[in-house]
Amino acid sequence: MCEDTDNSVSNNNNNNNNNNNNKKRELRLFRSRVRNLYANYFADFKKAEVHYRKAIELKPKHTAYYNNYGLLLEQQLKNYSAVRDNFAAALKLDPKNGRLHTNMANLLKKYYKDFKRANDHYKEAIKLDPQNATCHFNYSLFLKHNLSKYEEAGEHYEIVIQLDPSYEQAHTKFKNFLLHESNANEAKRIHSARYIIYLVHLLCTKQVKEAKELLTMAFKCSARKVLLSLWLLPSSLVLLLMLPRSNFEYLMYLNMIAGRTFNDLTQYPVMPWMLKDYTSDTIDLNDTNVYCDLTKHVGALNPKRLEAFVEQYNGLL
Repeated sequence: MCEDTDNSVSNNNNNNNNNNNNKKRELRLFRSRVRNLYANYFADFKKAEVHYRKAIELKPKHTAYYNNYGLLLEQQLKNYSAVRDNFAAALKLDPKNGRLHTNMANLLKKYYKDFKRANDHYKEAIKLDPQNATCHFNYSLFLKHNLSKYEEAGEHYEIVIQLDPSYEQAHTKFKNFLLHESNANEAKRIHSARYIIYLVHLLCTKQVKEAKELLTMAFKCSARKVLLSLWLLPSSLVLLLMLPRSNFEYLMYLNMIAGRTFNDLTQYPVMPWMLKDYTSDTIDLNDTNVYCDLTKHVGALNPKRLEAFVEQYNGLL
């Protein structure tokens, strides 16, 4: 009798194990089908939805299924109320998941214009995962575009770049943000200060290419306050930025920083007088005698002219 009972229990355990294994295999199959639907670009999103629902039915406490199903509903099926329900279900299962809070915040911001709740979710995401550059990046965009909080947005842009210096999209957005995404005087003042900090950061971390792009953008959009504040930079950093450039480009940078422009003939860019021989039919550029002495001012290059200037100066004393 005892042996029969033991055999019966053993058979039941085997059956339960087989059922569990079958469920796992079925679950893996559904997940594989969903992945294939995306990976192969079948664009059969309705069928993908069926498989997501089945996956949730088989494993109702799996957070990622609700989140991924919500993303499908948002990006492809445009069923935003269902998106919110699935994101809410995911957050109920895992309230300490920063990515879920970010997804919910993006939804509330974009489709429901519920900026207060979106702000709460963004803050919670950063609190839960402060080292996540993407969380800070999303929040900086939200602060800038939706709340017009430029100073806070700038702080989070800087955090993104500190956390992930190779975050290309963050660099692009931050450059635009610094140079011409606000007309407010306060924002411009903040931007000018942050511009210098950002430029120094790029140079100190040897991101010279990014620094050049930022400086070029500043010249193109005539960010005068920003350009004038470049004088705050240590000369060694300016040289590091300028060295790979040609002499002409370097001189043009100096002209523009000084406020000279092609739009006003009285403030046209100026260049140093390099040659002093303007009478010969031909000149040899390898001959040092054809060049001006650049250690002297233009008024001191000609002895007679220098004498006249000195006499004029003495007459004013």
